[in-house]
Amino acid sequence: MALLTIFGAMGTHRGTHGTSVQRADGIETNGFDPTLVGKAGSGVYLWAYAGDVSTARELALGWYGNQQIRGVFAGETEPKWAILYAEIDVAADDCCDCNTLEFRELLVAWLRGLGRREDEPYSDDDLCKAYNALIGRIEAKVEHEFCVVHACVPFPKKMAFKERVAVNDAFIHLVRRKYDRLRIIRRESEPPDEVEAQEFAAIGR
Repeated sequence: MALLTIFGAMGTHRGTHGTSVQRADGIETNGFDPTLVGKAGSGVYLWAYAGDVSTARELALGWYGNQQIRGVFAGETEPKWAILYAEIDVAADDCCDCNTLEFRELLVAWLRGLGRREDEPYSDDDLCKAYNALIGRIEAKVEHEFCVVHACVPFPKKMAFKERVAVNDAFIHLVRRKYDRLRIIRRESEPPDEVEAQEFAAIGR
């Protein structure tokens, strides 16, 4: 396996995480739970941003909306949206950059090795296994486990984002381990509607 560029940038990596109010409460209390099957492997997904957080915020809301349509939050007592703004500090050798041409060639080769028919699309499980397998091989090669992976994933389905014609995919930070290093620096929650606001005012909330 020849990878000319492996390591990502060191420093503080920031991103947003869209979810429901109830689940955000749980994360703030107990920490993040990693996604087992995701388009870029297993771990905690953050929509990445550097300086301008606006796109990462839209992505978090788009992801929440997509999950709500799928009924993921059905039955929750607080199903309204919440956005967690999080960051993690890592050294350069703790990051794996999967946005290189070399990695993408390996990813395409791995998927083609599955021998799927032309009309048979790849599933999220296929993509997850591909990323996990390739990152695992790189970790074995360099004899070091990565904490954060830099990757790109498609925009949430049906999310309106006119500028996607220019950026195509969305950047993410995927935290694969050491979840206790993740810090929530801010939280934003969906404002209550008029009836809820009156109820909260009546009980002093």
